[in-house]
Amino acid sequence: MHFDNGYYVNFAISDEDRNIGSVAVSGPGITDALNLTYQAWGGWALSEGLFISQQKPTETLTYSITITGKDGSPDIYEKTITGYVENFATNLSPQGTVTGQIVFSWTGISNAHRYAIELYDVQNNRIWEKYDIPPSTTSVPYDGPSLSPGIYVFNIVSAIETQGVDNFSFARGQFTLQAQAQFHISGSVKGIDGSPISGVVVKARDYKTSQIIASSSTDNSGHFILYISNPGEYEIIVEKEGLEPLNPPNFPIELYSENPYVELEDIVMVEKIPTANLIVLTKGWNFVSFPKEPAQKAIENAFQGLSSKIRIIWSYDNEEKKWLRWKPEGGNTNTLSEIKAGPGYWIYMNEPSAIDISSWTEPQSKTIALFEGWNLVGWLGEEKSLSDALSGLNGQWIIIWSWDKGEWSAKHESKELPFQPVNKLYQGKAYWIKMKVGASWQQE
Repeated sequence: MHFDNGYYVNFAISDEDRNIGSVAVSGPGITDALNLTYQAWGGWALSEGLFISQQKPTETLTYSITITGKDGSPDIYEKTITGYVENFATNLSPQGTVTGQIVFSWTGISNAHRYAIELYDVQNNRIWEKYDIPPSTTSVPYDGPSLSPGIYVFNIVSAIETQGVDNFSFARGQFTLQAQAQFHISGSVKGIDGSPISGVVVKARDYKTSQIIASSSTDNSGHFILYISNPGEYEIIVEKEGLEPLNPPNFPIELYSENPYVELEDIVMVEKIPTANLIVLTKGWNFVSFPKEPAQKAIENAFQGLSSKIRIIWSYDNEEKKWLRWKPEGGNTNTLSEIKAGPGYWIYMNEPSAIDISSWTEPQSKTIALFEGWNLVGWLGEEKSLSDALSGLNGQWIIIWSWDKGEWSAKHESKELPFQPVNKLYQGKAYWIKMKVGASWQQE
């Protein structure tokens, strides 16, 4: 026999009437006499073949078989093994996870005169077989007893007749049968550069019970499918050592009879970086600033590799009260050319990404010039309460605005506003602040 990992020998003695008491074999590869066992199909054989070598044997192998009848009389039979099969079936299916109808298929060998299929559970119990399959047939639907979810192993047996004797090669496959699911959630996981990430564990967690009810891993194309049996609301969790998702958490996904399948937008994962050194940019508008400065301030260099993901960047000349704009294809029409620490920026992303600023440098000064009227700025200091951050500007500022995920928040020097208040200032965020007069803002 020729498995995909080497050459084996097996011995089969038909004995449906149980006239044999024992069968022993001796010969190459056998230290002591090897006893065959009676099999459920009605004969004597090894449960597993006898391994010979990874390479095809170059010498003739002769084995002696001693058959002892129930009456104790032995009969010695010698068999010379010469008819090794060189080729075996390839491209076996099914593989991986299977739901629904099982169909066995394979690419056959040119000189086979028949095939067989053997199906086993993980305890090596034979469940089903199909013999005498014509050489022109390489696809057979399973028609055996009902199978429970679990792992199954199957052999595609190729038979070649040599000198009137059948010799066989066995190709082995394995699949996991999963309960038929009525619902599924699918998607892909990619890196910032768009390349697929394999081996990411993706889980569906029941929103009501917090239990993990489905789990899968991304394949080489970064794709995954979660099969779910019951309707409900589910949260998606993605995990891989050394990586973290860039996308913000999504609200729970609702599956029901009219909405049984959901295809998620691409999930982007990046290398874990300390939060202080990572400026996360979501799809759509981002209102951000940069607490450090790149070695090369030109936008094309500072955002190297991200230009195709950026639709537009806006900033503001606080002194001249003019908008500044940069587009990837803007060329000479661009009025914004550099990224600096201090200003605020509106950045529109075609897809989510992140900027690692761990190699950027601290600005020489953390004092920002503010001018009368509106100023678009960032915050260079550590997280600080608004009252402490603006303590040096008492009586000079009028109102400050912040924006996050489509929601504005604001704080007026003296009036109550119908918005959520700005309570703290954070590195990486941008702010509009309106000044009564010009001032120098110390941001330590």
